[in-house]
Amino acid sequence: MLTRQTSFTRAVEAEQARIVAAGVLQGGLEYSRQLLWDARQRDVLTRLDQAWARPIGDQALGGFNAGFQGHLQDLQGKFNLRNLVFNQQVDAGQLQSFQQLCQLIGIDGALGRRISQRVIASYPQRLQAPAATSRHGSFNSGRQTSAGAAAQTLAPRQPMLRSLDDLLGLEGVTPELLVRLEPYVSILPGNTWINGNTASAEVLVAAVPGLDLSRARPWWPSVTPGTGSSTVAISSIACACRSCRWTRSRSASPASGSCFRARPAVISAGSACKRCCTVPRTACPR
Repeated sequence: MLTRQTSFTRAVEAEQARIVAAGVLQGGLEYSRQLLWDARQRDVLTRLDQAWARPIGDQALGGFNAGFQGHLQDLQGKFNLRNLVFNQQVDAGQLQSFQQLCQLIGIDGALGRRISQRVIASYPQRLQAPAATSRHGSFNSGRQTSAGAAAQTLAPRQPMLRSLDDLLGLEGVTPELLVRLEPYVSILPGNTWINGNTASAEVLVAAVPGLDLSRARPWWPSVTPGTGSSTVAISSIACACRSCRWTRSRSASPASGSCFRARPAVISAGSACKRCCTVPRTACPR
């Protein structure tokens, strides 16, 4: 009898702990969404000196001491592996950028090529060159059901990647290597631009032809994210303003782009579409 009572008590305690943990997680997610909503209303740009970039603790739960810890990341401040394929064609420029990024962060070139091949194999490939189209005309998820998909395509040879963890089955990819990749690389559902206000110096160097680390590091914010003590601005990289159309590199978000993509169930993603250009208008060469 005593053994049964002890087992029942432990089961009740475990269920209570599970309910509390689920409530804490939901509270943190709702607080994160509110931070992103407030940032969207206050500023059209996404920068690291805004409130969303601060670490999230128990203040998300109104002072309830539950040991909650979290943070938000701008995934467009990283190199999006989805960009290796655009309009069902391998993007040679993005492929070269990723190889350069691997070199900058100390990843073997052969392993970088294997990662690229794995990503490319997870999307349909056109069997013939497509007609010239605008990059900003429509959203293309890379699936055969997309509006821009052609009739003659080569089906994906590998499952589509959902996160960096999906690379673990690849030869040479270890958990330690993913930890090294995570600050610089993301996987988003569609092709995106890099937000120069939140990108690291290494990502900027890989994205902008002719830029080196000695020139990129001064642009990287020297303040702690979320402190509000500095305004992060990137100059002389690229301008994607609709009135200018100078898009020689892809380091700036287009006027119709988004700095965050909605991920309701993932606290490290974020939400809130923004109309923005990360480069001051005066930086445009025209």
